[in-house]
Amino acid sequence: MKPDSGPHFPPLPSFKPIKTSSPKKLSPQKRSTSDTSPNPINLSQPSHHSTHHAKPSLPQDRNTSSVTTLIVNFQSLRNKIPIFNAYLSVAPADIILDTETWLHKHISDAELMIDDYDLYRKERPGNSNSTCVEIETLTEDERRRKKVGGGVILAVKKSLASKPLNVSIRSESTYCQIPQAGKPPTIIGCVYRPPENDLETSGLICKEIREIKSKFKKSVLWVGGDFNLPDINWEFNSVKSSRYLKELNETLLDTFNDTGLRLSLKHI
Repeated sequence: MKPDSGPHFPPLPSFKPIKTSSPKKLSPQKRSTSDTSPNPINLSQPSHHSTHHAKPSLPQDRNTSSVTTLIVNFQSLRNKIPIFNAYLSVAPADIILDTETWLHKHISDAELMIDDYDLYRKERPGNSNSTCVEIETLTEDERRRKKVGGGVILAVKKSLASKPLNVSIRSESTYCQIPQAGKPPTIIGCVYRPPENDLETSGLICKEIREIKSKFKKSVLWVGGDFNLPDINWEFNSVKSSRYLKELNETLLDTFNDTGLRLSLKHI
């Protein structure tokens, strides 16, 4: 995470009630999808070491009218805890979606120093203390072959009273639900799809999204993270190039369309 010398004010599409705050730019943004349900929460799909803040609507029983969200691809959270906490001190967020955390189960929540948040974590089974040190010296291709790295964290302020939603078994994703006053809960997910031609992994991600949407038909579904889908032309809802398998791209695109997910944030 290397912030630029000056502030950055990211433009957003004219979706109400979305507003923007003014965090410093860390890197360009990618794309994302969100539910077409009324008043959807905005989300972003970041590139490496990128962040975004947005202000979606909150349940009517909250003390404020909006929450802030932050989405970051870390490539090792443990090595960036000080700068991450410094960033949060000047640009606080209520919901944080972290991808490529590179953590393992023996690293406790307390070590991450993300205080006042409920943390929903998912690490790769192959990660350990030794491999997490080794990861720093590996290329992206080597990390893929060794099946290390990756990982996600969904951090939600305790004041939002979120609850875990246990749906993911094998994919790198984690979900929770946030209660709404007199309404179905809002479902939030953090997903990481490794940049590779793995139809099985993409299929698992799609299966989970479909199952959640089927179970929570009336809930707002917000899915963020890093899907690594540069081949998709989001404006025309089609596959524009062939970095990854056409079947892989179409499987994910069909899932987004079938479940009513739509792009909320474009490149900036």
